[in-house]
Amino acid sequence: MPGSARRRLPRGPCRSLLPEAIPAAGRWAAAVERGGSEPTQEGPGGGATGRPGRAAHGTLCSPAFWSQLVGKGGGSLSPGPVEVRVERDEDLIVEINRLWEPVYPHMAGYVMEASGIDRGILLDLGPFAGGIAVALLSRAPGLRAVVRDPSPRVLGWARELAQGAGVADRLELRCAPVEIPDEADASWDLVTVRGAFFFLTPGLLAHVGRVLRPGGFGWVGGGYGPLTPPEVIAPIADASRDLNARLGKRWVSPEQAASLVREAGLEGRARVRTEGGLWIEVRA
Repeated sequence: MPGSARRRLPRGPCRSLLPEAIPAAGRWAAAVERGGSEPTQEGPGGGATGRPGRAAHGTLCSPAFWSQLVGKGGGSLSPGPVEVRVERDEDLIVEINRLWEPVYPHMAGYVMEASGIDRGILLDLGPFAGGIAVALLSRAPGLRAVVRDPSPRVLGWARELAQGAGVADRLELRCAPVEIPDEADASWDLVTVRGAFFFLTPGLLAHVGRVLRPGGFGWVGGGYGPLTPPEVIAPIADASRDLNARLGKRWVSPEQAASLVREAGLEGRARVRTEGGLWIEVRA
């Protein structure tokens, strides 16, 4: 990739996630390899039932199947180590990411206000990552950021955004799964996960808490954020709602978010907020 020698996509599993290798599914799709069953109804707490199959490369899927893909016990949202084949609609994901470009500066402003952090290192995680990272880098010259996702399409969009903002030299693109057990303890000052309820599990949330440095701040959830003004939201609200529906968005209640916090073992360190969406704020 042009720009920074640090911003390179590793070889390996991500090779199979190149755009031409991913069929457009029309939404986040999950198909069980054995028996070909359709995604099943969610069980208690957002889990799901279904027959297991062998996983393809890529780890994001509709919420009913995410817990089966990565779960190894640990609560109602992680019923067991079941693997499924998943396909991501990269076109819809990148379209949403571009649509939200006017929102990211306001989200970044809230992260800085809530955390009090303007230097250090940020992990921006998942398919909807990149926008908050670039906006934070634009506001805080003392920050560096890593955008982590298994899709070169998402990472390519983030690279273009960073280049346009003149901050590409402080952005690393990491082609890797969204689950982060490989990240070291206390290694990040900020962790942001936008659009998290497509794929959030107690295990992933626990890792967010684990990797934060003392004094660090994690912002995990979905919505426009508390500081985004109505005049920014109004022009994109209908299109955003439609795109999210096409991706299979699941509505999560504050009570369900609080259950995620409990199952992640973060009581006393995390709180659920409903201003500007539904967010879990984690502190170290």
